Amino acid sequence: MSRLITLLALAVLCISSVLAGSIVLTDENFEKKTQASTGATTGDWFVKFYAPWCGHCKKMAPDWETMADQLAGNINIASVDCVGEGIDTCKRFGVTGFPNLKMLAAGQAYEYTNKREIAEMTAFATGGYKEGEGSPVPTEPSVFDKIMEPVTQIPVNVNNFWKASPAAWMFIFGIGWVFGAITVYCLMPKSGKRSPPKGLQNRASNNKKQS
Repeated sequence: MSRLITLLALAVLCISSVLAGSIVLTDENFEKKTQASTGATTGDWFVKFYAPWCGHCKKMAPDWETMADQLAGNINIASVDCVGEGIDTCKRFGVTGFPNLKMLAAGQAYEYTNKREIAEMTAFATGGYKEGEGSPVPTEPSVFDKIMEPVTQIPVNVNNFWKASPAAWMFIFGIGWVFGAITVYCLMPKSGKRSPPKGLQNRASNNKKQS
């Protein structure tokens, strides 16, 4: 009896290890696991880019995990937290809305735009993506790209700030105008009788002496 229980426990452990749900990808392990831009020798990947607070992401989560279990061993089903440990990866793939589903196969990325239901997503992952047009998987950013990113984002941030807070920009402009006006006023020559240049003063003094 104890031997049977042991065998059942081992069977459960084996099944649970295979049906482990979607694979968690982060900035640290994304390229290592997927090899998306360097050959994809680890197979095809259907990746969900999501945010924990996203209502649509929460709604589709059970189907996503079920699909991951059903396709285990055939298609890699993965998830990337775009506001957690996958921020840079989401930027790399240009993710701006959630959830964003992409199929990565043979160096190409295919966007999923159909219903977020298990039947449709499974059909897409198991070959349906080939009917669409893919784009090359973006390369992993270099150290220089990461250093320059804050600089390249300055115009974008300024534009976003202007759209979000035009009143703040008007306030900043008004402060600048007042400061400029005060500066100009302080630099202007004072009103009143001016003393003549030094050369004219000397000439007038000489004329007085001669007279």
